[in-house]
Formats: sequence, structure tokens, C-alpha cells
Amino acid sequence: MILALKTDSIVLACVLLSLFTSATATAADTQPSTQPEAEPVMLHAGPIQLKFADGELRYLRVGDREIMRRIYFGVRDVSMGTELPVFSQMEVTPGDDHFQIHLTAACSGRSLRYDWSAEITGSADGTIVFRVTGAAATDGTSRRIGLCVLYGAAAMGGQKFELLDKNGQITQGQFPLLVSPTLVGKQFNTLRYSADGLKVQCGVAESPFDMEDQRNYGDSSFKAYNLLPYPYPKIAKGSHLTQTLTLSVAGAAPTTQPQWDAAATHVRIGSPIAGATFPAIGSRNTFGGAASFVSLNQHRDKWKDSTAVTWSWTTATHLPDDDVAMENLPAIVDQAHTIKSLAPRALLRVGPISMNGRWPRIERPAGFAAAWSADALKYLAIGNVDEVAFAETTPEAQRMLTLFQPFTGKPLLDVKVEPRFASVDAFAAADIGTTVLWLVNRSGNTQHVVIDGAPAGAVQVIRLPTAGVPEALAAESIDLAPFDVCEVTFSR
Repeated sequence: MILALKTDSIVLACVLLSLFTSATATAADTQPSTQPEAEPVMLHAGPIQLKFADGELRYLRVGDREIMRRIYFGVRDVSMGTELPVFSQMEVTPGDDHFQIHLTAACSGRSLRYDWSAEITGSADGTIVFRVTGAAATDGTSRRIGLCVLYGAAAMGGQKFELLDKNGQITQGQFPLLVSPTLVGKQFNTLRYSADGLKVQCGVAESPFDMEDQRNYGDSSFKAYNLLPYPYPKIAKGSHLTQTLTLSVAGAAPTTQPQWDAAATHVRIGSPIAGATFPAIGSRNTFGGAASFVSLNQHRDKWKDSTAVTWSWTTATHLPDDDVAMENLPAIVDQAHTIKSLAPRALLRVGPISMNGRWPRIERPAGFAAAWSADALKYLAIGNVDEVAFAETTPEAQRMLTLFQPFTGKPLLDVKVEPRFASVDAFAAADIGTTVLWLVNRSGNTQHVVIDGAPAGAVQVIRLPTAGVPEALAAESIDLAPFDVCEVTFSR
């Protein structure tokens, strides 16, 4: 996660932020912050709870349902790379059921400099308005400039929706369960859907959206992107345009907003997940220059009768922040299930697997690579991938991979995690005479975990990223340090 700080009108640096897990903002938080935020902020717009970070609205939720994954303004260069914004102003005024944000930013790259400002308001009636005004500061080229709306695949897969064009013409649609090789929606101004008693509507009046299945690229979301009406790819200096997005939610029950991090995360080990086993872990060069998933998905006839299918995977194709690296891990399950549905006899091989993708110089917090690598193995197992090869070379990532190699072929056990949006992930395996549970702290904050219904017998805990010294487990609970990975072994 990257923000830029400003002192005496000089941009000092971009700093890496850890995942945010703090208490909900209160009514006392009424004074605006006039400097760019050094930490993400929790905000409310009536029943909507969200996280604001890096100029983006993230994880928009009503109760325990995610209604939208992200809203942000994006500038892409001529090769479709994302130009990250550098903020010179980030003014946030939170309230107990409303908020206001003012942003000023510049996106600078080899092909274009684009300056923009935004005013974002959240109201007590469940309405959020994101208004952007931008202009090219130089002559240049770009493939796409405009607001983007991400819908999380886990929450939206199978969900029906309606698309409305500028004339009010309605088209029926549905978010696919398997990865779509084509656009999910075309040339619409508004998307609306109803779920769990909620009525959610999001639209832009000035220009239409298209919507793609971002799981093609390793993201766990569907992206609706709305292009400002420039004559792409040429952008003339001084070209000045405005775009306004409005999100509204109706029908929310008057319930107390859930905390983003409860006092404790509860986990319970369940039964084996059908077809889920730990993959064989090869060396980083095992698969060489494997094809991307999107190229396979768009040319299905070339491989659908294959007995083995290999593709590369990264969780950071479009954005590099820590949140996105963790949130995109489940996308590999949908990729693998899509391949298997088309080539049921195929051996599934994934590699090279990369945490940073096209962002090789991104820095991560201490322990992040260990937590990411361990959690990636969980989702590779759920996808029933047979063989994997990781490109990560950090010592903490390599230690994780070495420690998991003996579990190749072992069945994965289902582990229930509560609350639903906990910062802790968990998975387990059964071995001869033992049950092994792994706890992964996906955040930069300490997390307290309670193990409910723990198997009887002796218990041993090892914090995997460190020296691996066994610890005593008291009352079936443990505190996880930031980005910690713990292995808990129950021996009968």
C-alpha cells in the first residue's frame, strides 16, 4: 500500500503501509486531517462500513455482506500498466455515520503525467458519491483513465444483476462462478442488484462501463471500468474532464456495525474437503515460461483435451498493495476449477507463482512473504492443483515451502473461521496419528485465536517463520504476531 507525504509542498516519499485492522471510527473523530494519511481509516456511510486507504474505498460492507470490493480512480499507461498516484493532499473528515474526503494526486509515468482531484462523500442514508476532476499535465498516451469498481468474486459469484444504459434500457446478467473468457457486462451506466434484503446500485452518468472477469489475471474480483471520454491513446495537454460515481444502498436492517477485528478469532477443524490435497512443490524454474491463465482461457480449443495444463500466477497484476496481494489468493481456486471443468483428465500445474508480479521492487513488511506463501498453499490445495513452483526467493518464503513439502498429497481439512471477515486464515491436514492446524495472520496487527473443539491429545505449537522452537499451548488459544504463521500439532 503506497501513499505520498507532503511537507512545504514537496513530495517526500512513498511509504509502505501494513494491513489495517483498527476499531471503528467514532463520532468524536470530527476534525479533518489535512495531511495525507499515514494509516488507513475506517469510515461509515449509514449502514455501509468501509476502509479508506491509498485514495481508495475498500471492502464496502453492510453487516457481514461485502457489497463491493473497491472504488478507485485509475490511470493506465499505453502498455496497460497502472500509474500509481502520488498524493499531495488527503483530507479525511470521519463521523459516526458519514464522512468527507478531499484528494489531490498526480500519476506520472513515461507516457503521461495526469493530475486529478476528488471529493468523496458518504451520507447517513447509505449514499456514497465519488467525484473526480482530472487533466493531462503533458501531451502523452494512455489506454484507460477513469473510475473503477471492483465486485468481490466470493461475495458476487452466481449473483444476478441488472445493467442500465444511458437511455434506461435494462439488460439482465449474472456474475459467473467459473472464470469468463469474455466481458461480463458491456456499455452500461448503472449496475444494480438485490441480495439479503439489500438493494445496491452503482453508476456513472457521464460515460459507460465495461466489466471484465479479473480472475483471468489473478485478481479475485470483477472490474467495472469507466473511461473518461478521451481520444485514446492520444491525450492532449490540458484535456480536462469530470466524472461522478454514485453508490446507494437501501433495505439495510438497523443493526450494529460489526467490528473489523473482534477480540478473538475462533477456528474449528472440520472434515476433509472433497478433492483437496496439498500439491507437490517443485523448484522455482520447474515450469519455465508457462502461459498466463488468460491466454489459456481465451484459447480453450488448443488445450481442452490435454492431459496436463500449466499456467503462471501472480496476485499483483493490477495493483501492488498488501491488501490486494492477500485478497487475491482465492482466485487460484476459480482458475483451477475452470481448467478442470474444461479438461477433466488434466494434471494441473501452476508456476511460476509470484507475490509481486510486475512490481518487483515493492517492499513488504517483515513476515509478509511467509504468511502469503503459506496461505497460497491453502488455496492451491483447495483448487486441487497437482504441482506448483514458486518464484519467491526470500528466506521466509523458502522456509514455508520447505516445511510444507512433507504434506504433498495429504488431504486438506475444512476449518471454519469466525468472524467471517477475520484477519486470520486457517487450514489443516490429517496425518498418521496427528492433526496439523496452520494459523496465518494476514494483517500487521497482533491477533488472538481460540481453537474450539480441539482434538484430544498432546499439543505442540511452532511459529514457522522463526527458529521453530516448540511452545506450550494454553487453553487452546494463541496470540499471533503480525504476519505470523503457527503450526499447531495435535497428537493422539
